[in-house]
Amino acid sequence: FANLAHIKRFKKIVVKILLALLLILVVTSILFSIPAVQTRLGKVATNYLQSSFDVDINVGKVDLAYIGDVKLKEVFIRDHHLDTLIYAENLSTSILSYRNILKNKLAFGQISIEAFILNIKTYKNEEDDALTVFVDKFDDGTVSDKPSSFLMTADKLKLEKGFVAISDENIENENPLYFDEINGSATNFKVAGPNVSVEIRAMSFVENHGLKVESLSSDFTFTKSFMIFENTELNTKSSKILADIKFTYDREDFSDFNNLVFFNANVKQADVSLLDLRSFYKEFGTNDVLHFSTLISGKLNDFVMNDLQLKTDKNAIIQGDLNFKNVFNQENGFSMNGNFKNLTSDYNHLKIVLPELLGKTLPTSFEQLGRFTLSGN
Repeated sequence: FANLAHIKRFKKIVVKILLALLLILVVTSILFSIPAVQTRLGKVATNYLQSSFDVDINVGKVDLAYIGDVKLKEVFIRDHHLDTLIYAENLSTSILSYRNILKNKLAFGQISIEAFILNIKTYKNEEDDALTVFVDKFDDGTVSDKPSSFLMTADKLKLEKGFVAISDENIENENPLYFDEINGSATNFKVAGPNVSVEIRAMSFVENHGLKVESLSSDFTFTKSFMIFENTELNTKSSKILADIKFTYDREDFSDFNNLVFFNANVKQADVSLLDLRSFYKEFGTNDVLHFSTLISGKLNDFVMNDLQLKTDKNAIIQGDLNFKNVFNQENGFSMNGNFKNLTSDYNHLKIVLPELLGKTLPTSFEQLGRFTLSGN
């Protein structure tokens, strides 16, 4: 009891300190909610990013109304030709460690991005696309087995109302690839120098042929030498694909992706509706579903489907190895060479699968063969 007076005095000091801290938090929250202060913070953030990493990033406003939570409005990133690379109307996140920010280690909780645009363009006479040029700004030159000086992580990504376009000015008459109405989430997002990894979960979008992907999940990794989509599951209203896909390349290969980049795909299970395939090739019919598995290797304009095991709802069968050439550049002469162990179908089914191409050219006398089986080249 001799120290009771000191204990009471200490408790009063602690209470005063806590009240002072609470007052500072309240005042800070009010201050950061003022539009003029938010705009000023946006300029400070813009200047820091531009001076630290030599990138053209502009932030309209920064809202720090809740300590630890950051909301960025009107984020605009220009590429090296001063065209739009990235735009986001709203970007919000929670910062897990302010101390690590000073060490270029950005640790976030959930990152939410609304109404965003990503424009990945390869300009005339250039090998690298604009996004690659931008990501390279964060590459400090450290070798791959050592940690990069720049690290950004997020526990979760939430995407709403997104648009992504991919185009290459070095390819004549190319139709840009784009994905619209992007919505979904991802976990364990990580950017370590030029390397990116993320676990995509339940993402939906509409691609430029009008095909609606209702759900896409994949463990994605991107580096300077390879790109992996593991445990990939893609669902549309009438199709489903389970696969592991890996692309390997040298950086200069991106200048002619279809002919230079090598890929391997293990299609574990695919249930593909002809209705979906019509989005890419109008000659297909609509009234059948293809069920198959295969190992695919090669380049997009010269690949082999090894050990194809295919059966359709209409009971057609294809088993064997198929080599496809110039699928994406048919002006160079499309060809398909098949070594079939079993090709089983009938006249009526061929008319269903390719009604315009085969249905109008096969002689009706072919129907007299009934159900047939072929093997060989």
